[in-house]
Amino acid sequence: MIYSQSNNFLFCHVPKTGGTSLRSKLKQYSRPYEQSHINKLMRRFPYTEKSAIFYDFYNRPHTTCYKAYLLLGYKYNKLLSFALLRDPLDWVVSSYTHFLQNYKYIKFGSKKFDIKSFDQYIDLMSCVDHDLLPCQHKLVVDDQGNLIIDLLGEFDKINDFSGLIQKILKLDYFNLPHLNKNSKAKPSYANMDKSTRNKIKNTWNFDFMLWETYREQKNGFYGFFDRQKISSPDSNLDSYDPWGLFIN
Repeated sequence: MIYSQSNNFLFCHVPKTGGTSLRSKLKQYSRPYEQSHINKLMRRFPYTEKSAIFYDFYNRPHTTCYKAYLLLGYKYNKLLSFALLRDPLDWVVSSYTHFLQNYKYIKFGSKKFDIKSFDQYIDLMSCVDHDLLPCQHKLVVDDQGNLIIDLLGEFDKINDFSGLIQKILKLDYFNLPHLNKNSKAKPSYANMDKSTRNKIKNTWNFDFMLWETYREQKNGFYGFFDRQKISSPDSNLDSYDPWGLFIN
């Protein structure tokens, strides 16, 4: 996440949507002391999690919008908040590839699972507690399931979206690098069987709802939103970690 006091914006970094590339260019607008060694040391102290002054937004990249809202209070609504999304089917495939590339096991309950195939990954995720499920929507909703983000763009048009953000916020022009690309070849979902597709749609149903809302209301390649209901209430968004089930 990038919180810019000077430029009055909040970039919510939804994982596996190209956010690392955009975040790298927006880094220059984050609060300077978030890059200091002292601040990085202070992240180890629990109380920094509860204070907007000490919270290290930049080095906690997948902070949820709801966590930012709790920290910033009335200031949150004065910021331009924005994020990138991805087609849910493509996102699920990318999350699986991210797991293969960076982790060894998935912890579910008291057991560790060594995942050998995409189908096994989907089967396991379909049984996971929804509070822990790696997904997109939890990054951009409040504890009642309402969208609390102003502007959404899409992964496939990230350069256009970046240009729009630069224009709205009057930022210096920049080109996006291609960072954090999965090095492993990911399975194609073009030939995914109907059973697997249905299981994904049932498991990540709120991500599909968010995607459909975005696609219905987008204007060109972006969409403005106003607290629309997307998911069920969730009281754990202030501590949500999209990769919390993945371990080495």
